[in-house]
Amino acid sequence: MVSGEKLDFAVGYGMDQQMMDDVHAIPGERNGELIVQPAEFIIKPGGEIAASVYATTQLGRMSPREIAVFVKDRS
Repeated sequence: MVSGEKLDFAVGYGMDQQMMDDVHAIPGERNGELIVQPAEFIIKPGGEIAASVYATTQLGRMSPREIAVFVKDRS
């Protein structure tokens, strides 16, 4: 996805503990391996972050409908 979309910002894939610490990511464990808990960002066309959420469970993450309402209300 990163190369296909030609993203010009960092994407947290394959992070080690130091990288997680650098961005204050929330670590977790899945199947005995260190993982970064999912994070979601809504990025404005100019690159400014409009919203960000780190959550260790589904509770707290935005649904597609909530994202659509958020973006529509701020357009």
